[in-house]
Amino acid sequence: MRNYDHAELVKISTNNSQKKIAVIFIHGRGGDYRDTWRPRNSTETIYERLAKEKELQSLEFYSFKYRTGLKPLQYDFKTIAKLLYSDIEARLNDYKLLFVVHSMGGLIAQQYIIDRYLDSDEFGIKAVKGVLYLATPFQGSGWANVIHPFTKWIMNKQIDTLRRRHPFLKSLERDWNKFVYRGGAKSLSPNMVHSFSQVLMRGVRDRVVASESSSPLYIEAKVLDVDTGHVDIAKMIDTNTTIYRHIYNFLIKECVPFSIQQTTGKEIECYVESQTATAQKYPSSILYVHGYDKQKYEKQAHIEMDFRRFFDIKVSPRRMPSPEEWQTIRNEISTHATKWIQSTDFNQKQVRIYGKMSLSLGLMLGHYYAKNRSIIVEVEQGDMIWSTNEIDPAYKVHKTEKVGSNLNSTQVVVIINASGNIEVNVNNFIQAESIEHFRIIQISPQISSGREQSIGHNSLKNGQQAAAYAFQVKNILDDIKQEGIQSIHLFINGPLGLAIFIGHFLSVVSTLYVYEFTNPSYIQAYKI
Repeated sequence: MRNYDHAELVKISTNNSQKKIAVIFIHGRGGDYRDTWRPRNSTETIYERLAKEKELQSLEFYSFKYRTGLKPLQYDFKTIAKLLYSDIEARLNDYKLLFVVHSMGGLIAQQYIIDRYLDSDEFGIKAVKGVLYLATPFQGSGWANVIHPFTKWIMNKQIDTLRRRHPFLKSLERDWNKFVYRGGAKSLSPNMVHSFSQVLMRGVRDRVVASESSSPLYIEAKVLDVDTGHVDIAKMIDTNTTIYRHIYNFLIKECVPFSIQQTTGKEIECYVESQTATAQKYPSSILYVHGYDKQKYEKQAHIEMDFRRFFDIKVSPRRMPSPEEWQTIRNEISTHATKWIQSTDFNQKQVRIYGKMSLSLGLMLGHYYAKNRSIIVEVEQGDMIWSTNEIDPAYKVHKTEKVGSNLNSTQVVVIINASGNIEVNVNNFIQAESIEHFRIIQISPQISSGREQSIGHNSLKNGQQAAAYAFQVKNILDDIKQEGIQSIHLFINGPLGLAIFIGHFLSVVSTLYVYEFTNPSYIQAYKI
């Protein structure tokens, strides 16, 4: 944990990239531009070993050093990002950039990217080609909350800004949602719209950064769990470790298109664009989910989950899972989804879901086969196959708002009225349960010719409309979170495919309580 007189990029490799591609390693709070990336002072760093790989000779490697440690008056991550920009402008202003970042280094890289948007820096944002995060506390660290009262007197801004719900973290999340996750604000020039690849690694033994903080959905990155802690995740033990291979593969994917440029002379943009042009069409994996009963289908299942023991629709009220059973269901879905994602080429992930189940189970299922994991979801809906890959840009939902029972509450009620108006039943339930709420938001099918479209299954004519509906629900829930709402109570009435799609598009929101109608009233299913 060293303090430096000044922040600067240190060139590590002797490589000289003709195509000017730089890989920048950024350490975290209390780290070191060399020691963070190696297990002992006498050993080789991970970037020094990567620089020797024959396939990575087209890359130049840099490590960014900056003042850190427990001493007072250290720079916060916003200031460090500005110092990083200054050095990139001085040394790498015409380079393509790849970032490999540990802990708070991920926040520095994020802020650097957001600053490019805020400064309308078209050249700067399009230079960014990818970010690989290692144990980054996107939503803060519980460790910082614990240690802050004891270090408050030294006025250490780095510890302060890593506390959960710190205004800097909330501002960074809001801007990331606006410019990166959603593709830009309305005022953003079309020339500033840019996408780049992201990979996120989190240690299952990390005691500094919780998994919820290190892998929020709005980052929209490929998420990889590794068997390590917070510090060791950045160490280079040997080239056969899982962490080293993941970093190597990330850099290979990003530099290969530039190697192709050398032989073809064509202007080929990086990984995402080149893959789009050459990718083959792979068939969908088939997923059967048995909720209420076991169905038989013509296609052979690749994955099959049976939850019938937790449900019974033949009794009144319907038998639904207990909180402990919902956790069992959640664990099984998560395990299946993770194994499936790791089993084949990640960039061709497409799953087709068959089954009869509750809407709350459908939403949970979509949540784990999520858009942020680069998955395309297909759902059998009647005699059609709905896909999240096709959205009707003309389809708009209709949102209405009503004042709630307590204007000081940080809770809202959200009602999805896709197949009939459930407002009366929901109102009766929240009054009976004394759920204090700031307001009620209803999201219904679009209005046409001054009248609401027919309610029922015809309210969504196809999968393109369902995907548009679900995506707009996601945006509305994102906006609610940005307003400081802490809890959302969600009630859905619509086709199963819509519930799965909503879960699929769902990004990080406030605490989300999901309810299920069991006749004659609702019960809370689970919370996310």
